[in-house]
Amino acid sequence: MKTTYAGLDLSSGKRHPSHLSVLERDKDGVFWQLESQWWDHKPVTEVVSEAIGLCESHQVQCLLYDSTRGELQVLEERGELPYTWQGVPFTLETKIRLAARLAIALTKKELRLLPDARQQRQLLLVDQLLNAPETAEGHSDCFWSLALALESTYEPPSALDLIAMDLDELDWRDLEDEALIWF
Repeated sequence: MKTTYAGLDLSSGKRHPSHLSVLERDKDGVFWQLESQWWDHKPVTEVVSEAIGLCESHQVQCLLYDSTRGELQVLEERGELPYTWQGVPFTLETKIRLAARLAIALTKKELRLLPDARQQRQLLLVDQLLNAPETAEGHSDCFWSLALALESTYEPPSALDLIAMDLDELDWRDLEDEALIWF
């Protein structure tokens, strides 16, 4: 059975793009990115409609989205979102957990990304404090959609995984050559 997961970083469409990442887990536990979809300056309703279609075509079991600003609250209350979609409010603790899981997957080479140059540039903008500058291409929106997609798949990381990684020493820019694996 195919197991696919997704993450959506939703923007109001005015300043930042929205980004959808769809991942599939293979029999060896490696996640392959099937979709890296950008929406530049599109209204939320159009993004949601297109994302629903992409998730249906990939048979996504679970999509997590950033619900911090509540853009989808009305749709959720009306029952207009698929039952597989779940909101995740971003807190500092949540962001750290999401980033750690993404770092672990990249470091262990458990995540294979599409050869999306924009995505690569945006991922490498995220610093150790999980900040990223605004650019004409976005605000590292794909970082959060990938992290959310992974979050929907993981059990809590083991203590050994966390002990083995010195997260204080992690610099996303160091991952460029060794962990951002394209296929």
